[in-house]
Order: sequence, then C-alpha cells, then structure tokens
Amino acid sequence: RMVAWWPFDEPVSATSAKDVTHLSPAKNVANLVRGAAITAGGHKGRMLCVPGELDYAVVPFANQLGFQFGAGSFAADAWVQMPPGAGPRMMVEKRVIISGTVTRGFALYFVGLQAHLDLGNGIVTQVVPGPTVAANTWQHVAFSVDRTTGQGRWYLNGAVVPAFNFTPVTGPISSAADLWIGQSAVFPTMPLQGCVDDLEVFFAPNGNPLPAASVATIYA
Repeated sequence: RMVAWWPFDEPVSATSAKDVTHLSPAKNVANLVRGAAITAGGHKGRMLCVPGELDYAVVPFANQLGFQFGAGSFAADAWVQMPPGAGPRMMVEKRVIISGTVTRGFALYFVGLQAHLDLGNGIVTQVVPGPTVAANTWQHVAFSVDRTTGQGRWYLNGAVVPAFNFTPVTGPISSAADLWIGQSAVFPTMPLQGCVDDLEVFFAPNGNPLPAASVATIYA
C-alpha cells in the first residue's frame, strides 16, 4: 500500500508540501525550510527544488503516519533532476544514529549521480549501491525491499537493473526520527542540490511492496 505521495504541485509561494494520500486530517506534511521551494518545470506540474546546503523539507515525527515499517517490506520511487556533482546528495531519509555510522532507519541518496540506499537495523548499516542517473534531465529511480523473500531491487526509468540486485539486511528499521527530504539530519553535509518530483513511499507487512509491473506503470 502507498504510505505517502508528495506530488509537489502546491503554489510556488507554498511553505509546505502535502501528502495527498493523507489530506484529512493532514499527515506527513513536509515543511519547506530556507531555500527549499516549490518551482515550475517539474516532470509533471511543479517540483520541489533543494539548491543549497541549508535547504531541505522535513516531516516532523509527530505528524507522520505509516512510516513505522518494523521488519516489514517497503519501497520508494521518485523523479529526480540534478546537475553533475560529487555528492553525497540526500533525497529522502528517516533514521537515527545508534553509534558512529551505525543507524536505525533508511536513506535514499546519491553519490555523484549514482543512487545508494542505506538500511540500518541498529546493529549494522547496510550500504547498497544502485544505478546511475543522467545529469540535467528527469530520471525515475525506485527501489524495493522485500523482507519476505529477502530480495532487494533497483529500478531506473521503469525497468529493473539486475546488476544491482541485493539481499537486504534483516531486523526492524523503525525509529522516532523526522523524515527529511533534500538533506541529511544525521550526516548534515549531504545537500541534494537538485529537484525532485512525485516522491512516493510504499509499505507491505508481507510480500513485495512495489512489483516490477507497478514501477513500469508509474514510469509510463
């Protein structure tokens, strides 16, 4: 099931972005901070642009609904457009630091233009490399973590990328962290320095949260 969907189609003067799956009462509202802004020219309609190191959007934990994944399956997808850069560059993160670089939660980010996923269960943080997107053009990126079968998949522009199949770490990843978009709350030198559109998150207690056919439909 879909946990959240931010189309980022608010007016350009907006100070927050709605999760359109939870409008009444309003949940998972992303507050725009500093230079993070809704801007014209998205993949569809408007988009969220996060140009600088101090810019981000945040969903406070108190306003979140549906993000306590435990040891269940989950997935996310979004359209992204970025210039070349060295990175790392955060797209979306919900995690806390346990000790050093050990975390509990997840983070989808880019190193340069290569997607990465961090999965932390409080004991170990698994770093999972993914596909590389093209610069300065809209690209669709998705991942799925199927805890039932122990299969992880990356997708680029609607198609699975088998070279980056992975076995996800086991154990719960839930935390009381805020959800950040465009910057990291725990490693605060990861500005996206780009734009994102139609960010979606999915959860399935059992089974595949985002099958290949669904990814292809979203991309189309």
